[in-house]
Amino acid sequence: MRILGIGYEGLCKFCGLMDMPAFLDKATHTILLKHILDCGKTVAEALMKKAVNEKKKEIVKMKIRMI
Repeated sequence: MRILGIGYEGLCKFCGLMDMPAFLDKATHTILLKHILDCGKTVAEALMKKAVNEKKKEIVKMKIRMI
């Protein structure tokens, strides 16, 4: 639901349309979103660090070839 940009209210509407009980309250929904954000940040930082290190190695190899 969050990916679609409709957030908690959209989740409640979806559950209502599907005749399902709303199984999350707003506080739980917010906690889950914060956990997802933290995980996304961790993965993004790790991937960016890896990319930087790969680029540094590439540059060092290029400098060695130029000498």
